[in-house]
Amino acid sequence: MAKTSKQGRMAIVSHEAIVQTRYLDSVRVWTIGIGHTAAAGGLDPRDFKGALTVAQVLNLFDEDLPKYEADVSRLVKVPLRQYQFDALVSFHFNTGKLGKSTLLRRVNAGDFKGAEREFDKWHIPASVKGRRDSEKLLFGEGIYPAPFANIYPATAAGKILWGKGRRIDLRPFFDEVQVPTTTPAPTPAIDTHSQTTVEPVKMTPAKVEQSTKITKTGTASIISLITAAVAAAWAYFVG
Repeated sequence: MAKTSKQGRMAIVSHEAIVQTRYLDSVRVWTIGIGHTAAAGGLDPRDFKGALTVAQVLNLFDEDLPKYEADVSRLVKVPLRQYQFDALVSFHFNTGKLGKSTLLRRVNAGDFKGAEREFDKWHIPASVKGRRDSEKLLFGEGIYPAPFANIYPATAAGKILWGKGRRIDLRPFFDEVQVPTTTPAPTPAIDTHSQTTVEPVKMTPAKVEQSTKITKTGTASIISLITAAVAAAWAYFVG
């Protein structure tokens, strides 16, 4: 069975509302997370009255997704590119009707351009037009949507508060953490006797030059003393 790519999973989540507590969907079925209902198995929103973390919501989503991936793998009879597969999984996750669609017939006939146009026929309700346009672009050109999603709170009675949503970057949750662009500061040296932090000594050019002069002067003084001592000893023995 084919699997949705990491980008494809983020694309699906970006089209869905994330709700961390249970809510009543449009047909008054208790739902939680990303469209998870009791019918999907596992966590039962009818009994669960707590709150999930975002990571837990995404784990639940990953448990629900294989059913739709299996459907697409079974229904499609021709080879697909990864982004085409991702687009069809997104479509099926939202509609559940890939198996009865002209879209599927176009795909299996190898008419990918015709299949691309079929996404335009699934704009009901009107609020899904943006999603269909995004899925069409992904299927046809392999362009994924931005990896951001909206999180909404819900009341205890199950009503989503659409006006209180917040937007999050999905990449950290899908192991896409950005590499820091700044260089970390060097770790200070440690005095192992006192266990206190000791800042490393920074030698400036002036200090280096001064240190060199001191070293040269000291060496010259030592040579002079040795020379004088040898001369005194020679005079003593000869005299």
